[in-house]
Amino acid sequence: MKRRAFVATTAVGWSSTVALANAEPAAPAPAASSLPKAPAPAGAVPFHFDRAAFEAILAKPYAHRQMITAISYGEGANVPHFLNNSMRAYADPNGFAAGPDSLHCVAVLYGPAIVMILDDAAWAKFPLGILTSKDKAKPLTVTSPDLPRKNPLLADVSELVAKHDVSFFVCNNAFTGLATHIAKIVDGGTAMPSRERVVAMHAELRAHFVPGASLVPAGVATINAAQEARFTFLPSVDD
Repeated sequence: MKRRAFVATTAVGWSSTVALANAEPAAPAPAASSLPKAPAPAGAVPFHFDRAAFEAILAKPYAHRQMITAISYGEGANVPHFLNNSMRAYADPNGFAAGPDSLHCVAVLYGPAIVMILDDAAWAKFPLGILTSKDKAKPLTVTSPDLPRKNPLLADVSELVAKHDVSFFVCNNAFTGLATHIAKIVDGGTAMPSRERVVAMHAELRAHFVPGASLVPAGVATINAAQEARFTFLPSVDD
């Protein structure tokens, strides 16, 4: 995907699979004093966002800060390499020589990249491996004998969290799309799942987040918040 289409694509998060609510006629605008808090984006499953915890992650006292983003599984698969490469650059005594604990990294994930932070139990129960397929002529299906049933990136993600304090932020708009997509596949792939089914799948998949991963309302706003907190922006690329 070309980067100029990145924001437009991720803002709707899996728009090709999420169609949970029909648009309603706009109501007259209420007086400013009676305006409620902004609702969640249309179709996104509500969740409790701990903004204080999120801001505390961004405010950790590191000398240097970097954010990486990934939208496809291929981009997600390259995230560990890019993050480790950045941390080596700052730890190298012949380079910046800032020290092994001087760089704080976070990753913002969308679309199929999300499956990299789900544990092996989720991969065994649900056909998440379908989203790793790059062969458009012969994509993976639930009956494919070589469908991955374990997260190939789990060890890398866990090491980044445990050894390097990396945090993974998951866009809830995209995560709602993932829940919709997986529910549709599990249920036979012939009809759009009900709202209740999507909410239930959302909750079940979220229970399988690895340590260090958390849900954020919108990835695009998370990118902006991280940049305002002095994180430089490094997009991952697919091989």
